[in-house]
Amino acid sequence: MTLVPTPRNFTYPQFFNRLAGQPAFGNSNSIDATGEYLAVGMMAEDDMTINNVVIRWGSAIGASAIAEIRIETMVGGLSSGVLWAANTKKNTGLTIANSTTVMYTLDAPAVILRGSYYVVKILWVSGGAIQYSYINNLNAVFGVPFIETNTSGSAAKAIHVPVVLALGNNPTSFYKLTNMYPVSATTVLTVNNANSGAYGVRFKFQGPFRLEGVRMWFSSAASGNFNLALYDDAGIAIGTPTPVIGINQFVSSSGITQYMLNAAPDLLANTWYNMMFEPTTTTNVVTMVNTIASTDYHSAMFDGLFHYVTRISGVWDKTRLTEFPLMDLVLGAVDNGAGSGATVLGGKRPTALMGGLV
Repeated sequence: MTLVPTPRNFTYPQFFNRLAGQPAFGNSNSIDATGEYLAVGMMAEDDMTINNVVIRWGSAIGASAIAEIRIETMVGGLSSGVLWAANTKKNTGLTIANSTTVMYTLDAPAVILRGSYYVVKILWVSGGAIQYSYINNLNAVFGVPFIETNTSGSAAKAIHVPVVLALGNNPTSFYKLTNMYPVSATTVLTVNNANSGAYGVRFKFQGPFRLEGVRMWFSSAASGNFNLALYDDAGIAIGTPTPVIGINQFVSSSGITQYMLNAAPDLLANTWYNMMFEPTTTTNVVTMVNTIASTDYHSAMFDGLFHYVTRISGVWDKTRLTEFPLMDLVLGAVDNGAGSGATVLGGKRPTALMGGLV
């Protein structure tokens, strides 16, 4: 295999392709009467056998709320009201509660071929109002996927916002869905140079690659200076740190900034690395860390190959497997695809991720 420069740098895992501001949970419209529903229309990116559906419920769920989760066919760009196949549904019972992430097992699997249109629907059954969570400040998708809502007796479509949703073949194996983020919490991380702290992402890819830099979200309300530093998994530095001036010295609002390493190292396949930011002053650095509800959902995101890591007072903590910082890696070269070790990022080859061109 040979590392080949890409025509332009691209990013992984592409948090910032659509990020328009600080991520936070929002609530969908509420449904609370017979016939009302919330739905997401999608196209299968892979052959799928859906047995499990993960949903994060909104923050204003009514008492004794019960819904039916359904996988339906799509007709004329809307849900048909017809199940994909016999019993591709699940009654939630009383497992709906405010701001909780719940996994449901369908009564029968929905077998969906790549390129097929389908709908995931939440149909109100009884009790109080029901709503799902989505992520604010991520730019919408036009076309597919799309949101469909019926709260007034007739269906209405809208551009897609990132629903907190996951679809799985089994309770520990999930499909990667466009613009779906099964996170359970978004947390502001405020740190400075106390205890010589370092914070970042532990990652590995299944093929060699060249790391050019990072993209990060920072709040300019309190963003001090820091170093960017790359380490192997033994904690040995690779190259020299790249000093960074705090974002609040350039702009007056929170946002995304790209930082390039002072040298772009070629990194090995199937090898853990740690990309860290290390505050250098007592002025706070403010960024974000997101959380998924369980390591069971790793395959819906990054296959467990991209997670939060810290080093406090010289002690590394690599156990934060359900957390990940708002950090994109900027890549500038991948292998040429020959042989069995071709670079695979998050379960897909780089060509499938070139939407991350910068």
